Amino acid sequence: MNPTSKKNILVLAALGAAALAAASYGAYWWHTGRFMQTTDDAYVGGDISAISSKVSGYIQQLAV
Repeated sequence: MNPTSKKNILVLAALGAAALAAASYGAYWWHTGRFMQTTDDAYVGGDISAISSKVSGYIQQLAV
């Protein structure tokens, strides 16, 4: 084998590894990453409401 064909094999191997890494990241993003939400300046605003029952006791059953 001459040096240029070894160089070509190394270049093709590097390109193949880069393509595999890109495909793996793309599959991860498509399956999981696109549903993750991030923010740098998160703020939660809302009103505070007091909740109380008219009768004291424990809830035994809740029909949904």
